[in-house]
Formats: sequence, structure tokens, C-alpha cells
Amino acid sequence: MNINGSRYFHILGEADWGACTAIFNHRRRKLGDVWEQNKGSSAGEDIAVWDAGAGSLTIARKPESLAPTPGEPRLRPQDRRDGVSDAFGNLYVIGDDRKAIEISGAGQSEAHVFWPDPRTRQNAPKMFSDVAPVESIALRLSGLAITSASYLIAAGSDGERRWLLRFDLVGGGEPEMFDISVAVDTDIVDVVADHCGGIWLLQAGRLIRFGTDLQAEAGATVPPIAASFQPLDGSEVRVSAPVNAQPTIPLLAGLRGLQLGLSEKGEVLVLARSVDSSGEIVGEAAELLVLDADGTILRSVHTNPKGIHAIALGAPPVDPCAASLFVGPRPQQLFTIPLHGNQVFAFNIIRSEGGSIQELDDEPAIMPMRRFGGRGLVLRRNSLVYDSGAKNPLWVPLLTQLRRSYAEQNEIHTAIFDAHEPQCQWDRIRLDAVIPPGTSIIVETRTHDDQPTLEQMGDGGWIRQPGLYLNSDGGEIPGKREIAMLPTDKKAGSGCWDMLFQDVAGRFLQLRLTLAGDGRNSPVLRAMRLWYPRFSYPQRFLPAVYREDPVSASFLDRYLASMEGMNSVIEARVASAQTLFDPRTAPAGMLEWLASWFDVMLDPSWNEERRRLFIANAMSFFGWRGTIAGVKMALRLAFDAKLTADDFRFGGADCNCPGSIRIVEAFSTAHRGFRFGRASVAATSGPQSRTLAGSWTPADGAAGLIARLPEGSAWSPIGRFPLFPPEQGADDWAGLARSAFGFVPTLGAAERAAWFAYQQAKGDNSPSELPQSNASAESWAEYLKLRNRNRDRWQSFLRQRYRSTKALSAAHATSWDKFAQIPLPAYLPKTEAAIQDWLLFEGQLYPRENAAHRFSVLIPLTSVNANADELAAKMALAQRIVEIEKPAHTVFDVRLFWAMNRLGEARLGQDTLIGAGSRAPELIPPAIIGQAYLGSNFVGGPQGRVAGRERLVC
Repeated sequence: MNINGSRYFHILGEADWGACTAIFNHRRRKLGDVWEQNKGSSAGEDIAVWDAGAGSLTIARKPESLAPTPGEPRLRPQDRRDGVSDAFGNLYVIGDDRKAIEISGAGQSEAHVFWPDPRTRQNAPKMFSDVAPVESIALRLSGLAITSASYLIAAGSDGERRWLLRFDLVGGGEPEMFDISVAVDTDIVDVVADHCGGIWLLQAGRLIRFGTDLQAEAGATVPPIAASFQPLDGSEVRVSAPVNAQPTIPLLAGLRGLQLGLSEKGEVLVLARSVDSSGEIVGEAAELLVLDADGTILRSVHTNPKGIHAIALGAPPVDPCAASLFVGPRPQQLFTIPLHGNQVFAFNIIRSEGGSIQELDDEPAIMPMRRFGGRGLVLRRNSLVYDSGAKNPLWVPLLTQLRRSYAEQNEIHTAIFDAHEPQCQWDRIRLDAVIPPGTSIIVETRTHDDQPTLEQMGDGGWIRQPGLYLNSDGGEIPGKREIAMLPTDKKAGSGCWDMLFQDVAGRFLQLRLTLAGDGRNSPVLRAMRLWYPRFSYPQRFLPAVYREDPVSASFLDRYLASMEGMNSVIEARVASAQTLFDPRTAPAGMLEWLASWFDVMLDPSWNEERRRLFIANAMSFFGWRGTIAGVKMALRLAFDAKLTADDFRFGGADCNCPGSIRIVEAFSTAHRGFRFGRASVAATSGPQSRTLAGSWTPADGAAGLIARLPEGSAWSPIGRFPLFPPEQGADDWAGLARSAFGFVPTLGAAERAAWFAYQQAKGDNSPSELPQSNASAESWAEYLKLRNRNRDRWQSFLRQRYRSTKALSAAHATSWDKFAQIPLPAYLPKTEAAIQDWLLFEGQLYPRENAAHRFSVLIPLTSVNANADELAAKMALAQRIVEIEKPAHTVFDVRLFWAMNRLGEARLGQDTLIGAGSRAPELIPPAIIGQAYLGSNFVGGPQGRVAGRERLVC
């Protein structure tokens, strides 16, 4: 509804346009039903078609046949040379003499001999061994196939025997030879691999299947059926015994097989031509036969009276946008080469509801071929290639020309629209369309207040409306983004077309649209809007005298309606000004302005989708600034290729998925130190015996610790255990401390050294040890004025733990008057409670506090082929982002995943990754001559085992 209260019917998408009708096969049918029946194909020249990729309606396309080139001979079956491509794009083709196999590597333009390899010396003697002579067989090759287990199968004969050669494309080496003369009594015409590791062989009049072991296999088992005569008493049911079908499948009578193909669902397709009683090909008509995946009988699905030289099956082209927005993937296509070899014809494979191939539907496309040599058409990775040239041909990709051929015109009837208002004055029509020069769209209308009467009008009652004109406003719907609007281009005829209805009054309305073209161009209809009722300026704002004369009133009404159309668009934009502030609907040019509200400058490298996503979630993003989630999100905005609104929903569980950016806080990887329970209490008073076999505990005190010194130690303390390294035996001291405490003490040593240095600076050459109880010496009081962060932490820890010096004295056996006088211990405390307090502080609290406010940012390294300069720029960008987003009091470093696991730091589940590690395929660069190092690169394609065989790796 617009600002004046007018409403509109909207026709958009395949379902809406499919509800329109047209004459098809002499009766009126819905376009959608015809499209569904023909799987979206043209279905003939008399019905408009839906282009799923563009989301629009066009005139039906016509197939275009190129005239034969004068002087070029017609192709013969013997001109074809079988070819096949592997997963890496290497093309194997039978040579012109049919005695060798040629290979054209991926990215190479010339072919080389693959077999027999001229460099191989088959009869070269091995040292200290007898060599049996290798039988020399002159084979005439006829077919090639590559199985799912990466074997190249070549079929041929030497006149009397039939052979299969199996080349191991993974392990390499000479081929294995299989004599199949027992199962195959005549020459092999073609071979194709199925999806199960086996192959199908084509002879002149039959098909035969071989399994993975290259042995002939029987067909499907015929299930038992009830016998015709059964006992009257019904005591048993007699059935026929199951019978194995013949291992061979005959072709239809009077046909000779020429070529095989395999569909995406496993059906075998056979190209055949008619033969006479002597077996010679007669005529030019060709048949396409199909053997269902679970069938035993060939059936015909297509007849071509003009003849077919060769066929090829292509992968179905899938447009991700079309698949998600409009329809599913298009059906697999079959490509055929006519006998004159000037072009390729494409056919969509139409399947029945059960999934079996039903028929072929012509797909209008112009795919010319230049200097076709007649060898064939091969699917090489995702494109079809053909041989161009007679000698040393180049295998060039088959391309579809952008030129199209259309029918002259198509006519459609829309559905009947109900305004729910008698004698409704319909206002205007708006078309989002492309109407190039030489094309047109004719609009005709008919109305009535009674729907049955309107439906019974047949082809009568149509009133032609004025011609459409291209409006410069881009569309009357406010808030539409550029992606939903056709760009206005007057030369191309693209944009929003407008037309004001004349004398169209009635509750029910139906349109007839005639799409006309010049054969090379077609109108393109994307969307249509029918506005009603008309907002009449004369009725609303002018006196009645202006409406007394019907003719003048009609003219004035239409004249002012043109002004109303322009004003309502402007008024609607003013009324919907909120769309300019919504990141979902704001024009792309205003996104920078919206971002400036947050004092943010958008990254120029961001696309429009990411800009809108960031602005829509900016409040949430800035609310988490300074947190792990906020820093991660800032890094993901810079480095992650895909982001959604769900990624801005902070507060959930952190994702530690492989490959994601990680932030590891230093305190989480800090050393935990000594672990102990509560202080032990003796069950009975008096002396107790303890053993040195177990680990040291605080209850053992200094005596138990000294008793655990290794024999022969250069250091032997008396009475007290120092928490600083002695002059002799420092290594023994450190080893004992590490095994007992879990760490080497340092705080007491630093406090003791500072106290000694202070006394010596005051002229005392015989410094005293740190006081262990109340100290009234003026020098100690003066020393305490020198602040020590670690001593302050120790005093604060004791103050929070005991609250009063009286409780502290009872637990530590000391007599301090103030907590501020207590130094860091330089010797192991006397009591068990004091030892536990010291262990808890220096072993756990101090490492954690020392590591607080520090973190590491781990950036994933997904490939070792990254350019060094690009990697350095990526690290610098991450450093800058974290510097901006982190809390001010924190310290960080940025590392790659290669540097994340470091001894003494890595923690499982936080900065570790269990998997293939450095041997992951994406992290192993391909070998480059002059740059590769043995053991750190690979050759021979992607890594991994194939059917139990290792690929060539160095």
C-alpha cells in the first residue's frame, strides 16, 4: 500500500509467473505445469520459458543449426578415437594408428606417447637372474576407460584374441594383460567404466559386463515366480527356480553399437545405427539406447534421423544461487556431434517419476566446433574438450556462444485479479523488465464485475492499452536495495517500465501480455505490479463541475494521475525515511555515513554484505570490546571469509574448532606448582615415624627435605633448608626443590639479596639474615620503606588469610606485631601451616598473578604456499587490530598456529590441535624443481591411499 492507500498485486518468481496460462499442444495450460513436465526446458517455440538463473520470463529459445562447412567430408564411425580423462585433467586418447595411447597432461597443449613407453626396456636383463622373453603382441586398441579405483583400462585385439590392459595410474609401471577371448568372441567396439570399479564392453551387437577383477559377470538374477499349476489342497506353492540372466545383453534387432556412455545414476547409454543383413551401416539415422542400472534389457529413448557421430555426457551445471533461490540443479546433459561435425547439440536427460531415463529434451544452445578432427568429445574435469586439427590435434574446450535465437513472439494470460470493489478503477502497471531495441511487450486488459462472465469470454473482450515507457525513478517501492532493482539503462531498455491504464474499470481484471522479439533478442520480465484503485485528484480536490462532462473528466483524471504517480513515489520515500537508517535497506552509498555514527571507518576491502552485517551488529560488537569474544570477533571481521548474524551472538561457548582464531590467556597455561590437601593433623601425640620412599609433604618439614638429598651431594645444609641457591651444590639444591615443590624458589632469594645489598650500602660489611620475628632495628624499618611489589603481595596474602597477627603467630610460630614487617621467607618455614602458606603463594598465586593480563593470539595457517609478504601483512594487521580492541592494561603477542605448541606452555583443548598436524595435505606444498626439499613435499597429486596403493611421495 502506498501513501495514498492504493494497493497492488505482485507477480514475482517462478510460482507467480507459472500461474499464467498459454496455448500448448492446442489447449490452454498453466506455464508452471508445462515447465514441470519438461523440467524447465523450452518445451517448444510456442510457450514462454522461465530462466531460473536470472529469475525472469523470456520468449522461448530456438535451437540453431549451423550449415555444414563446404569441402569438409562427413564423419565416419572409424574416425572416432576413444578418449578419457582422469580426476587431475590428464587426457588419454587412442592414437591414430590404434596401436598406442597418447597423453595430454593438464595444462599441456601437445600430446605425448603414454604407452608403449619408448624409454622402457622390457627385455633388459637383471643381474644374476634368468629373464624370460616377453611376448610381443601387436594390439589394435578400440576403447579406454578409467575405473573408480584409478585404473586405466584399454581394450583391444590382435586378430585372434581379445585383450584388456590395466594400467595402475597410482603406482605406475607396465600394464597387466588379461586375455578375455573366452567371454568375448568378436572385436570390442568401446568400453566404459561403471561406478563400482567394473567396466562395460560393447561389441557390435551386445553388451557384456566385467567386474573389478576383469572377469565376465552374469546379469541380474530373475526371481522365482509361481508355477501355472498348483496343488488343489494348497499344501505347498510351487515356484520356478531362480535363473541367472545371460552375461550378455543383446542390442535391439537391426542395430549396431558404436559408442558407450555412463549416466550420473549408473545407466549405460549406447549409440547405435541401423545395419542391413550383411552388418553394414545403412542410412544416417541414429538410435540412443539405455540400459537401466538394475535392468537387463536395452530400450530406445531417442532417435535422430540426421545421424550422430559421437556422444558425451556432461556434469549437470549447478548455479548455487539458482539452486537456492529458484529451482534445484538442472538435469544431466547429453551432448551429440552431428555427422558434419560443425557444432555440438545439447539435450537434457528427462527422467520419469521412478528416476529412470524417459526421453531427451533439446536444449537450445550454440556450441560451434572449429576444425573438428573427428576423434570425439571428452569430459575433462568440468568442461568438454574436442580435438581440433588433423595431425597433432589440440584438445580445446567446447564453448557456448552468447548468441541466442528466440521465437518471434509468445503470448500469455495472467490469472484473474480480484479488487473486492465493484467498478474498481485500476490505476497502472509497473514492470521490472528489460525490453531491448527491436522487442516489445503489448499489454491488453479485460474487466468485469462478475468472474464467471469474465472466464467465459474466451479470446474476446481484450482492450489494448498504451505502450510502456521507461521510468527514471528505478521503481516505486521505497526501501528497495540495488540487488532487488534493475539498473535503469535507456539504451539497453532496462529498468522499471510504467503504463497508466485507460478506461479499465471492474472488480475483476485479467491481462494478456504479448512478448515479441526480432529473433535475436527477447524481452525479459522479472516482476509486475498492478496498482488499484486509482487515487483520483479530481474527485478528492476539485469541484464537481470538473466531472460533469465524461470525456473531459476522463482526460483530466488520467492527466492528473500521471502527476499523482510521480508525487506518490516521492511521498512514499518521505514516509518511509526509516529505511534509510536500516542497514538492511539503506542504499550502499549511505553505509559509510551510517558507520560514522559509531565513529568507525569501514574497511575498503569489505563487500556490501559484510558492511551491512557489521553496522547491524555494531552495538553488540562494541558492547563486548575488551573481552576475548570482542577481540576474536574483530579478528574474524578481518580474516574470516564468511560471517553471519549468528556469529555476533556473544556470550555462548567459545568455538575451538580446527582452523579458527584462538586467544590463549597466559594464566591458563601458567605452572600450577605444588598440589596438596589440607594440613595433616596427627591422630596421637608423641613421636611418629615417616618413610623417605614417598613424595615430600609439608608435614615432613625441612628435615624430611634435607634427608632426600642424593648421596654424594656437594651441598649438605644443617638445620634449615634455604630457599636460595647455595654457593656449592646449587644444581643438587635446584633439583631437590623442583622434585619436592614443583618449582625452583626465587622470591626469597631476591628479597635476601636486596636486604644484603641495602646493609652493605649502609657500610655494614657483615650483613645479617632477614628477621624471622619482631625486629626493632632501625635499618630494617628504613629498608621497609623501599617498596617491594612481591613483599607487598605476600603481606596482603597473609593479612587476608589470618586477619590478625595473633592467629598468624599461632600458625607460623612467630611473633610479628604488624603484617607490614613480615619479609618474604629466605628459608623453609618451620611449621606445616607456614610451609603450606608459602607453597600456595609462591607455587600458585604468584605465577598466576605474574601471568595475568597477558594473552597470545593464534592465527591459523591454512597453507604453506602463502606469500611471505602477504603473511607478514596479515600478522601486522592482526597486531594492529588486537592493539585497538584489547584492554589497556594487557600485554599480548601474535603467533601462527605453527608456533602455538611450545614446551612448557601448551595445554590440551586450549592451544593444541590433535590431527594430521604438519602432515595435513593442505600444509604440504607441491614439489617445485629447485625449491623442494626431500621429505617436505609431494608429487603425484593429492595425498592418501587409493584402493590400498600409496601414491608416489618424496
